[in-house]
Amino acid sequence: MMRILATMLAVVTLGGCAVLTAPAPLFSPADRDGAFALEEGLWAFRDRDCRVDPLRSAPNRKSCLDWARIRRLQDGGWIAEPASPEDAGDAPIRFDVFPASTAEPAARAPLYVAEGRTEKDEGMNYAAIVPRENGDRDSRAGTVRRLALVLIECNVILRDGDRSDIAFQRTDGRVTGCVAQSRDAVREAARRSTIAKLATLGDEELIWVRR
Repeated sequence: MMRILATMLAVVTLGGCAVLTAPAPLFSPADRDGAFALEEGLWAFRDRDCRVDPLRSAPNRKSCLDWARIRRLQDGGWIAEPASPEDAGDAPIRFDVFPASTAEPAARAPLYVAEGRTEKDEGMNYAAIVPRENGDRDSRAGTVRRLALVLIECNVILRDGDRSDIAFQRTDGRVTGCVAQSRDAVREAARRSTIAKLATLGDEELIWVRR
């Protein structure tokens, strides 16, 4: 399960690329827009090299797909948990989702930020989320069944210039981390990362399978 959660919440590095973090939550429930809601149930993560159809599959550790069960919490946040007994040792991740761009009143925004952590994490981790068309007509009103996932990488943020509200950590001239100090910093970082990856947007998807 950890591959799916690591991608969604940017708790790992890819190819040595550092990703955006924060020592404590920057967002609050008041920052939610009320228009974003995930379909609860079994979800699969498929990366660009995986050709398996998740809608025709089941949780299997040997598969190139990765799995988690996602449900809404009473406080309005979300939790992603192991999808099978084989993953019982994986730590659940509690996360929340906030708009990174504006939309028409009551409409879903085109870009969101996921902020979350496991009980083992010292701080918050971030990723950008782009809701995708569900491709069907039977999902409940407003629920999201497909997401494009974007890691918020420190080097990508810097392509458009430094920001005073993001502390970049460097070792021997190499960027080894970046820490957000405001909500606007996270939103802008999500926008920069998504724009930089438009050509491959959707290569890595989180897909709802069933309840």
